[in-house]
Amino acid sequence: MEEKKEDRQVVLKRRFGMSAANSKLKQCEHCGRCFDPSRLEKHSEICAKLSSKSSRRGVYDSTKHRLKGTELAGYVKRSVV
Repeated sequence: MEEKKEDRQVVLKRRFGMSAANSKLKQCEHCGRCFDPSRLEKHSEICAKLSSKSSRRGVYDSTKHRLKGTELAGYVKRSVV
């Protein structure tokens, strides 16, 4: 995590000059993004909730939805997942 912090400091220096790189931004322990300390607490709460969700959305099957309700729907093979 220390490498990531140093890299972010280099990026800040390149983009915004020395003043932004030396600012008091703190890094989120969940996603690695930098925030003002007054906003970090709120962000961390939200970020922790989002990063703890292990369920992901399923793969969207456009063929299934396109053919739904037509005569061809009965002839389409189901995808093996």
